Amino acid sequence: MAGPHRGITLLPTAKNGLQAVEIATEHTVDILLSDIRMPGLSGMEVAQFVRDRYPGAEILFLSEYEEFDYAKKAISLHPNNYILKPAMPQDVLRAVGAAKDKILQRRREEDAKRQMEMELQNLSKVASATQKLTDEPGIPTEEDITQVVSYIRKHYQEPLNLAALAEEFHFNPVYLSRLIKKKSGHTFTELLTSIRMYHAARLLRDTVLKNGEICTQIGMGDERYFSQVFLRTYGGSPQQYRKQHRQENPLPELNGEDDFEN
Repeated sequence: MAGPHRGITLLPTAKNGLQAVEIATEHTVDILLSDIRMPGLSGMEVAQFVRDRYPGAEILFLSEYEEFDYAKKAISLHPNNYILKPAMPQDVLRAVGAAKDKILQRRREEDAKRQMEMELQNLSKVASATQKLTDEPGIPTEEDITQVVSYIRKHYQEPLNLAALAEEFHFNPVYLSRLIKKKSGHTFTELLTSIRMYHAARLLRDTVLKNGEICTQIGMGDERYFSQVFLRTYGGSPQQYRKQHRQENPLPELNGEDDFEN
């Protein structure tokens, strides 16, 4: 709803159980507030339909005192709350608000789990790239390349390029580029870009920084190019990603530590 309804979108009110099922068919239902007894279909039958269609939905039953024993028969539906009638508006709002908070908490936990899985996949790719490197006399070793990758992860905000990287580690830039590509399957640019996109995604999700500010944060100066690269990486624009992953309370901005390694 918007405004006074605490961020919850209200669906049309059903006059009977059959109409409630029709509404639940046409709209996604996160919270069902239903009488136990209704014409057409009972509240329990409607709740069963909603729970089957939307397993994560919160079920709130309105019932009169004399219906309480009947309401307890719905225990197999695992209703989240019973509200005895006559109910004060604040009681209903409190119950709905608690259901909303529970849903948001569950979604935050699911988002955090997905983000952790994505971070682990990113780290796994980098680890796999470095593990393919072998010790060969007269050329950079696996340890050398691991240090190169670590340096990129720590200095991604700087205007890095292959020539500067090769100079930093005293390698021939052309040879270093070919070696990284041959041994890991990833170019220097691919590694740097993936790390920058990772941090861009975190900033979009956890801060309110604008695209231009995020470009500066991740070491990319061209906002249009950043948007194009982000689209190729995540399959959507920065605005679409932020809208999909925005949390109710954004986390503080990064404190400068190398969160990508954590």
